[in-house]
Amino acid sequence: MWSTLLVLAATDVVSGLAFEKSNGLKPRLDNGLGKTPALGWNSWNQGGCNAATAAVALDTAQAFIDLGLKDAGYTYVNIDDCWSTSSRDDSGNLVPDPSKFPQGMKSLTDQIHAMGLKFGLYGDAGTKTCAGYPGSQGHEEQDAKLLASWGVDYWKHDNCYTPCNAGEMQTCTDPAGNTQTWYVTMRDALQSSGRPIFYSLCNWGRDSVWTWGADVGNSWRMSVDNWGGWEDVVRIASQAAPIASYSAPHGFNDLDMMIIGNGKLTAAEERAHFGIWAISKSPIFIGTNIRKLSEETISLFTNKGLLAVNQDPLGRAATTFRPEGAASPVSGQLYPYWAGPLSDGVVVGLVAPDGDQTLSVNFSDVPGLGEGTFSWTELYSGNTGSGTSASSMDQQADHEVKMYRRMAESPKGHRGRDAVRTLLDTFYVDGPGDKHQCLVHPPLFESILTFLRCNPVERLPSEVIAFVLLRLFLALDYLHTECRIIHTDIKADNIMLGIDDDSVFSDFEEEELQDPVPRKEVDIDGRMIYMSRDLRMPNNMDAPVLCDFGSAMLGAQHHSEFVQPNIYRAPEVILEAPWTYSVDIWNVGCMIWDIYEGGSLFTGYDLEFQKYRSRAHLAEMINLLGPPPSSLLAQGELRDKFFSSEGKSTVLSSYV
Repeated sequence: MWSTLLVLAATDVVSGLAFEKSNGLKPRLDNGLGKTPALGWNSWNQGGCNAATAAVALDTAQAFIDLGLKDAGYTYVNIDDCWSTSSRDDSGNLVPDPSKFPQGMKSLTDQIHAMGLKFGLYGDAGTKTCAGYPGSQGHEEQDAKLLASWGVDYWKHDNCYTPCNAGEMQTCTDPAGNTQTWYVTMRDALQSSGRPIFYSLCNWGRDSVWTWGADVGNSWRMSVDNWGGWEDVVRIASQAAPIASYSAPHGFNDLDMMIIGNGKLTAAEERAHFGIWAISKSPIFIGTNIRKLSEETISLFTNKGLLAVNQDPLGRAATTFRPEGAASPVSGQLYPYWAGPLSDGVVVGLVAPDGDQTLSVNFSDVPGLGEGTFSWTELYSGNTGSGTSASSMDQQADHEVKMYRRMAESPKGHRGRDAVRTLLDTFYVDGPGDKHQCLVHPPLFESILTFLRCNPVERLPSEVIAFVLLRLFLALDYLHTECRIIHTDIKADNIMLGIDDDSVFSDFEEEELQDPVPRKEVDIDGRMIYMSRDLRMPNNMDAPVLCDFGSAMLGAQHHSEFVQPNIYRAPEVILEAPWTYSVDIWNVGCMIWDIYEGGSLFTGYDLEFQKYRSRAHLAEMINLLGPPPSSLLAQGELRDKFFSSEGKSTVLSSYV
C-alpha cells in the first residue's frame, strides 16, 4: 500500500474564518521558546543507544551545515536515551558516559553552539529512563541546574517508570494514572534554572495531555511511539486531526520523530508522512543517519514550501474536513482531505490512499476559502495555478521521467539499450483543476500479459520464452551496469511487444487529415476533449521491450523498503534486509516460470486470512529451496518475526 499527497497553499485570502479557533483552555508556557514547531534531529531512530555519542552528534551537526539543513531552519541536535552512566555520582548528579562523551557534555554543547546550532538531551519523569538509566524523579531541580550549566537548549522528558502517586517508587501500571504532576515539577525546575530550555513532554498522549500541555511544555507527544511503519503514520495522523485546535504558538502537538530514510516506507509514503507532519504543525525531528540520505530525501526535508507552512507564524494546525459527497474515513488509511489556516491563506492537503487514484476538491468545500477563484502553489513541485478546484496527481510520473532522463544520459552503445522503452517527450494537459503530465513513447503493441490471455492455455512456447528472456536480461544488464537502476516491478504487463509495421500510423494520420474527429468543449471550465478514433492492428510484431519505471530505484543507494509485486517478491525484501540489483533477477525467474507453466511458482496465499501474506510466501520458498542463508537472516530486520533465535523457521508449521 502506498499513498500520494498533494499539498497546495491558496494565498491572498482572509484565512481562518471558518476554522475552529485554537483551544485556549490553558495559557501558553511563558519561556520565550517554541513560537513555531521545533526542527532538528534526534538520535534514537538512527541507532538507539549506539547513536547517543558525541561523535554522532558532531557529525550530524556538520551534516546540517554541509547538506543545507541548517539553512532550511533545522536547529536542534538532540541526543536521546543512553547518554549517562548507569548511576548518579556521589553528589546525586547525572554523569555523561565518558566512553561516549570523552570531553564531557559542556564541551559538546560549546562545539555545537559554535556551529550556530542548538543542543538537546533526554531524560525521564520516572525513576529510570526507558533504557534503564537514572531518571529525574526526585532530582528535578538538581538536573535542571546541571542542564543549564552545560548550556543545554532542549529537554525531552519521557514517561517510563513513573509512579502512580508521589512518594512511591514502583512503576505505575495503571494506563489512566496521572502523569501531569511530574511534568509540572520539571517545568518549574527548568523555569528556575536560569536558562531558557525548550521543554518537550513525552507522556505518550496520556491524561489528554493536549488539554493541559500548553501550560507546561512547548510541545507534547499526543500518541504512543511512531514505531516505524506506514500503519503508525496513519494511526498518529488520525489521532492528531481531532485535537488540532490545541496547537498554537509556544505549544504544539508532537506527532513523534520522523521515520523517513529508514527503509520502511515507499517514497510516496515518505512524502505523505512529511507533508502531514508539516501541515499538522508538528515538531519535525529527523531520525536517521543524515549523511546516508538520498538527494531526493534531503530535498523533501528542505522543501521550502512545506517548511514555510510548518513554520507559519499563525501556528494553526491543519485538520481533516469532509467535502460534499466525500466518503467516510476508512480504517487503516489516511483520511484524504486536510486543510488549515495560514497567516496569508489556507493550506489544503489531498491524500490519495491508492497511488493510482486521483482526488479532486472544490475550493468552495474547503474551510476558510468558500466561493471564488484562488491562486495556489503545489508545495512538492512548486507548480502554480489558479481555479475553483484542485486535484491530486500521481507523482509516479515525475519519478518515472527522472529514470528515463538518467537512461538518456547513459552510454548509447550497450546491446540492451533497445530492449528498454525510451521516452520521446512529456507534456501537460488541462484536467479538472490541475494539469496532468503525459509521457510520449515510441509506439508499441500489446503486452506479454495481453498476448498470454489471447492464448487458450495462457502459456508461451519455449522458443518464445527464450527470446523474451534474452531481451529481459539484455535490458537488465543495461539498466544495472550502465544506468545503475533497479526496475523492481518486472511482470508480464510491463513487457510490451514492439511494432515492425509502422504503416498503421501513416494511415491514421491520413485519415485524421481527411476526416478530423470531432472535439467536445466542456462547458464547466472551457476545456477541450479530443475524441478517439479506431486504429487498425499492425501486421507484424517486433521484439519485446521492458517498460514502466514508476517504481524503479537507484542502485547506488541503500534499500530495504518493500518493493516488487507480491508473488515475485525476493526473500531479502520480505525480511527487510538490504537489497540491490539481484531482486530484479529473482523477479524475472519467478515471472518466467509463470508464463511458461501457466501458474505461479509462489502464491503467498494464506488460507486462514484468505489473502496474500509474507509468512505464507516465505514458507513456500523454504519448502522449495530450503532456509535462507544465515548471512541474509543476520541482516533481516524482520528475522525474529519468521525465525527463532537459532535460525529455525517459525512459519513452516502453519503452511506445510
